[in-house]
Order: sequence, then C-alpha cells, then structure tokens
Amino acid sequence: MNKTILVPIDYSDVTDALLEEARRLALAFDATLHLVHAALAEPAFYSPYEVGMGTAYLREDKPEIMRTAASHLAATAEACRADLPVVTTALLDGHPARGIMEEARRVRPMMIVLGSHGHGALYHLLAGSVCQYVIKHAECPITIVPSRAGALKVEVEEAHTATTA
Repeated sequence: MNKTILVPIDYSDVTDALLEEARRLALAFDATLHLVHAALAEPAFYSPYEVGMGTAYLREDKPEIMRTAASHLAATAEACRADLPVVTTALLDGHPARGIMEEARRVRPMMIVLGSHGHGALYHLLAGSVCQYVIKHAECPITIVPSRAGALKVEVEEAHTATTA
C-alpha cells in the first residue's frame, strides 16, 4: 500500500463535496490523489442476448466521448493541483464498479474516497450500486461522501420523526 488516495468521480451532484473531502484527506496524510473516471458507464446499445454476460455496446461517438472525458478529468486534476503537489488520473472505459476495483488493485491505495448518490433500495435492487460493490471488494479503508440530496433526505426524515414522536 502506498500514500495514494483513489477518488472515483462521475461529475454528479456529489463530485464537488467528494473532491473537497479527498483534498482534505490528501493534505492531512500528505498523500497523492489518484482521480478515476469511468467514461462510458451507460452503453448506448444493449444486446438482449448478452445482458448479464458482459453487455456489449456500439458507440459511433466513443472517440469523442473519450476525448471529452479526458479533457474534463485533466481540468479536474489541474484544479486539485492548486493545493496538492501530486495528482494523477486514470480514464476508464467500461463498467465503473469493476473498473474502480481493477484500478484499486493496480494502484494499491491507502484509502478510497467515494461519493454516494443516496438512491433508494429499489434503485439499488434494480441497478446496483457502485458504492456497495466497492465496499464489498475493497482491500483498504473507504470514506463515503453522501450527496447533498441524500443528506437532505435524511435530515427531513429525522425532522419528521422528531415532530411526530
């Protein structure tokens, strides 16, 4: 294990909070940030014969998507370098959860800082969860940063419980 913090980013509503927490931890541990982004998490074409067996997809716009994703990832890394001397990146092509774990096996980070979208149980039952997969397979500590929407949902539920009790 080395002094690297693996940070999978998806440019969702949790990304800003995720990067803030990852930078804070990197400064505290004098660690390198390793930003990871899975560019093609959603295939454009599913074959009904391959669902569950490694879904194939066709994308004519794949080169452009990869260039755009690489550009966004480079800009994110550059912004992080304002207060961190070493920030590395990896652009993944494919399923985000498996790609994150492959990158974790390659990099052997001291920690993974991961964002959670706060989807409900039905969503996770149908679509699965990157967080759950990483938690189950990671060989290092994990810090989960909740989305603000998820945090607000918990605050509202707690407030409702307090007023009805």
